[in-house]
Amino acid sequence: MTDNRPQSADRENRFSAVQIMERRLREAVAQLGLLAPGAAITPAAAATFCGLDDEAEAGALLRVLHARGLLDVAPMRSTCGEELLAYRLRPDLQAAAPTAAHETVLNRYRSRTRGGSWHTLSDDGTIHRTLAWHMEQRSEER
Repeated sequence: MTDNRPQSADRENRFSAVQIMERRLREAVAQLGLLAPGAAITPAAAATFCGLDDEAEAGALLRVLHARGLLDVAPMRSTCGEELLAYRLRPDLQAAAPTAAHETVLNRYRSRTRGGSWHTLSDDGTIHRTLAWHMEQRSEER
């Protein structure tokens, strides 16, 4: 029989960190909880997910969440082969996401299309891999 207390204590510490952090960081964790399980997020995608206009601000937010142990670094390649710095939300925080917010994320991305056409959406390193998943989640909530 294995002892799971260290993992359990580690998880409780991360949840405590979310509880005491500033409101903006708590909101960001909730929004990032909308990511498809195992999906990585770039600063460009985080700006959209979190409703920020500035990709640099989103990058700073991701670095703070990483420093607090809530995100793991997950380097990835864009669809063009460019190496991107990306992060993954710790799996045990995925449940912290509000379940009815996929529509909000999709609306934020739709506003970045030309004429509402999904195929015109720029590659931010995340959405091209997860758009169908977000649409499925939104449909399940209706």
